[in-house]
Amino acid sequence: MQAQELSEAQQKLDQEIKDREEKYSELDSKFCRLHKRAKQRIQDVQKEKDDLEVRFREVSETAERASSQQSALQQELERTRQQANDALKAMDAERQQLRSTNNKLRDTIEELRRSVEPKESALEALQQSLMEKEQMLEDMRGLLQAADEKRQASIAELSAKHQKNLESLEAQLADALSDRSKATETISSLQVLIAEKESKIAEMDAASTGEAARFRASVESIKGELAHLKREHLLARQQAQREEELAQSQRHILALQEEIEELERENRLHSQQEAMLKTELRNMERMQKREGVDMTYLKNVILKLLETGEVEALLPVIGMLLQFSPEEIHKCQQAYRASTDVPPSPASDGPGSRSLFSRFSFS
Repeated sequence: MQAQELSEAQQKLDQEIKDREEKYSELDSKFCRLHKRAKQRIQDVQKEKDDLEVRFREVSETAERASSQQSALQQELERTRQQANDALKAMDAERQQLRSTNNKLRDTIEELRRSVEPKESALEALQQSLMEKEQMLEDMRGLLQAADEKRQASIAELSAKHQKNLESLEAQLADALSDRSKATETISSLQVLIAEKESKIAEMDAASTGEAARFRASVESIKGELAHLKREHLLARQQAQREEELAQSQRHILALQEEIEELERENRLHSQQEAMLKTELRNMERMQKREGVDMTYLKNVILKLLETGEVEALLPVIGMLLQFSPEEIHKCQQAYRASTDVPPSPASDGPGSRSLFSRFSFS
């Protein structure tokens, strides 16, 4: 039993020794690996140390250069500070000068504002007057249009009435003339018949008494014819009344024609007033535009005109600046053409003969 236990213990011990050897070998391998790693790490650290020393030297050199640059920058900063102080002093002086200039400009602007206020008030008055003129022009146009429409309607109505009256009067006149001609023919025939009857009566007076009955019948017929003549006379009086009505219609037509002529005169008067208002409106517009003319530019244009004599080229420019009317421009062109038609004097022949100054004589 003891031998068996010893053998088992020996086996266990051998097993433990074997396990420990394996562990030792494993630890040895691990130690070798760790040693290699430590050696590699030491080499790496040494290399990093060398790199750090190189970097330290570079940083030291950089620090030295930075120190020298800092001193240079310090000196530059001092110079810049001095220049800034000088610039601030100059800026203060300029600020004072600008402040005084600003005050002068403010005073000038105030004076200009005070001088512009009357012009603005005058411009407002002109604009108000212009608006009133435009309103008057619109009212006048409305009145003219209404008068024109009324005139056209009156003319159409009067023409229609006149045409109807003429047609009715012409028909009445034709009827009256026809009735008058018929009455004249009837009267002449009755006169002939009366003469014949009178001759017959004379013959019957000489004839036998048996003719008395026929004579009385003839007298009765003559009385009937006389009654017919009275009726014809009444027709003649009616014709005279118709002629009087025709004369009244003609007088009415003449009165209507006079009224039409009066309306046409009023229309012409309104047209003239409208033309005058338009002319006045254009003059006011030219005056308003003339106030905004650049006097320096106008002076230069006039000087160039007087020096060069280029009237045809510069006259439209001056007319535009001074707002000449078409009539004024036409007068200026006529005067220029009249002056160019005059032959130049011998004294004006020369290089400056094209100037307008040569047209003036100073005594």
